[in-house]
Amino acid sequence: MTVLVDLRLDQIQKEGNLSEVAHLTTPDGMKVVEEEREIGIIKSQAEFFIENSISNPEEYEEQLIKDQLHK
Repeated sequence: MTVLVDLRLDQIQKEGNLSEVAHLTTPDGMKVVEEEREIGIIKSQAEFFIENSISNPEEYEEQLIKDQLHK
């Protein structure tokens, strides 16, 4: 699934779906993946990256991991 987030226009464009993992559940029957929740997480991450001027999320996450290992 590909999700494009336009925060200025508050629009989300989704291509594809999570059908390959939509059937997964926890031992008590709760869905592991809910598409709307996943899209909300993606939107929140986009907002965080923009608010914090993070242009390379992978590099940012790698640095977080390195910082945690050195504590």
